[in-house]
Amino acid sequence: MNEQNAYINAYLEEKLGSGDISGLEWMEEFGKDYMSLVEKLVEKNENDITVFIN
Repeated sequence: MNEQNAYINAYLEEKLGSGDISGLEWMEEFGKDYMSLVEKLVEKNENDITVFIN
């Protein structure tokens, strides 16, 4: 799971640039783009995603 998170974080940093994702300013600037990219990743890979906690 940590490895998957590292890949996702690297992808998002590549697309949005680095920053403090927990910071209010960052979320105001990139929050919508961040969520859109995550949704696209989920849609693209939904057949390969395994849910461990429901």
